Amino acid sequence: MRQGVRAFCTLIALGEPQASSTVMMALTALGSSLCDPHAAVGHLFLRPEAGRLWTAVERLRPVVEKAATLRTQLSTPYRDGILALDVSGILAAWHEAVASNLFVRSGRKKRVRAKLAAFCDGQVPEDCGRDLALLIELAALAAEVKVMTPDLRLLGSAYDGLATDLAAIAAGVQWSQKVEQICKALSRQEETGRLVDVVATLVRDRAHLFVTDADGYALARGLHEAWGTLQAAVQSLCDLAETDASLGRNSHQDWFAHATARTQSWQDARQRLPMWCAWQKVAEEAKTWGLGPLLEAVNAGAVRRGRCRAAARACAARPAQPWVDTADYHRGSYTRVRARKSPTTVPWRCSLTCRHTR
Repeated sequence: MRQGVRAFCTLIALGEPQASSTVMMALTALGSSLCDPHAAVGHLFLRPEAGRLWTAVERLRPVVEKAATLRTQLSTPYRDGILALDVSGILAAWHEAVASNLFVRSGRKKRVRAKLAAFCDGQVPEDCGRDLALLIELAALAAEVKVMTPDLRLLGSAYDGLATDLAAIAAGVQWSQKVEQICKALSRQEETGRLVDVVATLVRDRAHLFVTDADGYALARGLHEAWGTLQAAVQSLCDLAETDASLGRNSHQDWFAHATARTQSWQDARQRLPMWCAWQKVAEEAKTWGLGPLLEAVNAGAVRRGRCRAAARACAARPAQPWVDTADYHRGSYTRVRARKSPTTVPWRCSLTCRHTR
């Protein structure tokens, strides 16, 4: 995992990263984002001119949506090139053909439909007047969009006049917002803007590194898979150990070193595990004999483990007094230990004095 992180950061010129869990997750997410096809549009919204571009897109949106509605009402699809014609003049010619006498009407209609057929992959309807009226509205919308073109050209290939894919642009905006959050996780507040510029420039100038099978793509995917494998392994390990699954993930700058040291300590302590299990078994049995408070005192350090038998005998010697003072001379303090059963029912020769390690 660490080797993959170093190789990825070297490729994108980010330098040596911190080894905290937060940074590792952010780098993994950044790698996945750079391989996302939406980066081609999204990085434009990380540039300084993003505000102007966003304003132009918002102006374009209702025009494109209205054009899409008008297109659904056409009897057959027409290519956008037809909007460059004098559609109003064609409609006037159609009306004139319809109003002409019987002998010339058919020929004039055919000439009008022939003009439309040049921009139509389907069949022009016999009565094309309705389509011409809709095309006039579309031509007006195309003229409106033309005014916005200087700003919309910033979208590059994503801009396609009235046929612009607004869903792809929206996905690009979401991509840019996600990358900004990643950059905040990877840098101090005063450096976030610079890192955002680095990512935008990287996508603009070196996008070829993150296409399928390219070096950057392989590193990013490998990093993602390694992080997933590591997370699953840590979860399985902590489930077996019945401990916190984060292994200090949110509290250590060098999480790798901390997690490695902690799991190594588990391995080093495995020789003492049988003794600890023996203590747990004895402790559970002792609770059934009414020695729960004594166990709590031992675990809290109030009674030394070597004085368990003495404390138990002191309680048994004065059954009429439920609480008995027993001295803990090692700590220089006094502890009150409660005996819940009479001395005749408590097996004082139990194994509470066995050595145990926690």
